[in-house]
Amino acid sequence: MQRERTDLIAELEKELAGLTPENFKLVADACKELLIEQEGGQLEHIKVNLPASEDDYLNGYGEGVFMLVTPEIKAAYDADESGTKYTGILDNDSMNYPSLKHGALIPFEMRGDKRPVVSLNWLVDHYGAAQG
Repeated sequence: MQRERTDLIAELEKELAGLTPENFKLVADACKELLIEQEGGQLEHIKVNLPASEDDYLNGYGEGVFMLVTPEIKAAYDADESGTKYTGILDNDSMNYPSLKHGALIPFEMRGDKRPVVSLNWLVDHYGAAQG
């Protein structure tokens, strides 16, 4: 099942790459609403890092933010899963990426016993360079 999830995420990334920021936000908002509806509002918190540089990304450093995720993703987080990609809902505003606000749908990758991290390229493509 994990391989199917990885393939689906890669396919979605290709499809969404050409969207304008406004259209990307519309799609993300629709996905967020669907996720909350499917989970019956039963989402859980995890902490994820937003890197400000390539070095931060490679080492797993960055601004720590809270994400709302499904119970399945929380279980993967608790099991120290590594190398898999998931998507969560940002539950606070970012200080380093001022336009990244509560409610944004954000992809991240698990890093085993280290905190999950968001792709620096994804952050820069969608929210510009870090300000902090």
